Amino acid sequence: DPSGRTSVTQKEIQTYYDDMIAELNKGNTVRKITEANNVFNTPVLTVATPVVSDGQIVGYVFVHKQIYEMEQSLMAMYRQIVLAAGISAALGIVLTYIFSKSMLRPLSVVTLGARQLAKGDFDIHLRVSSKDEIGQLADTFNSVARDLKKYEASRESLIANVSHELRSPLTSIQGLVQAALDGTIPKDEIGHYLEVVLGESKRLNLLITDMLDLAKIESGQFPMQVEHVDIGELIRRVLVSFESKINAKGLGVEADLKDGKVYVLADMNRLTQVLHNIMENAIKFAPEGGRLRVSNEVHGDSVWVSINNSGDAIPEEDIPYIFDRFYKIDKSHTREKEGTGIGLSIVKNILKAHGQKIWVTSNAQDGTTFTFTLKKAD
Repeated sequence: DPSGRTSVTQKEIQTYYDDMIAELNKGNTVRKITEANNVFNTPVLTVATPVVSDGQIVGYVFVHKQIYEMEQSLMAMYRQIVLAAGISAALGIVLTYIFSKSMLRPLSVVTLGARQLAKGDFDIHLRVSSKDEIGQLADTFNSVARDLKKYEASRESLIANVSHELRSPLTSIQGLVQAALDGTIPKDEIGHYLEVVLGESKRLNLLITDMLDLAKIESGQFPMQVEHVDIGELIRRVLVSFESKINAKGLGVEADLKDGKVYVLADMNRLTQVLHNIMENAIKFAPEGGRLRVSNEVHGDSVWVSINNSGDAIPEEDIPYIFDRFYKIDKSHTREKEGTGIGLSIVKNILKAHGQKIWVTSNAQDGTTFTFTLKKAD
């Protein structure tokens, strides 16, 4: 007796079970919830089912459970659910805070770097240790900052070099013209000085032309008409164009060119410019009575062209920079060797546009050799 009652009449019990037995006799399972006014004097859940043997109902099984005990169990379960939900919520808040901090800190670093970059300060390095998308963004940002810093240094150097290269001939022209106007130069010598002015103006025009060519080549805004070019014949033509300069310095010329025609795929005008610039440079730096040697060799599907001159070796520390604009081995920027300082940069960019490369070797014994590749025509 769940209620603790000791006196329950048979009639009360029979009445309590009558309705359920009627349903059980039909073969059905009964589930019944009663309030406190029953034989147990307490809310009870009753589940009953008939016992069947050989198709006949031979008995019944009744199971009674106080609803209060069930409510207690449910309340305990609810308390556990609420406690677990509270712990989960607190843990979620903590993890969200930690995750937000880990996300916002790198983003704030990148934002600060972007502000510095917008102000023109390229000397920055973002320190982000994460390897996720934010870390990759920071690495990309650092790379862009390095490139911009390099570009800014190159721009400043270019401006300084261009200013120097333009100022020198202009100063010379201005001084000579002013002297002629003031009567400082004797009349019988004016013709000589006018030739100097003409030479300076030609050099100034050549510098501007080379700068414009280099700008077009570097931007890719110059037309290229690739065709089959007989490289041996082109080398001979360029050599002939330098005959007067070669003879003036008394240079010995060796042309080691392959027998027969060797064709390459290139823009003839641009390739002529490459050969012209390299040969002019080689003749300019060769000593009086020195040697100039030109050769071509076939290496698989490439043709290598080499132009060598005798003379002093290029310092090893200068070799990586000789293709830079206005780079001079003579740091004094004297006019002992004429030139714009752009020719080799034009050479490198033209060959780059052809998908080819160029390199330099230099030593006191063999002199200096410029070698570049060309694609051999089928």
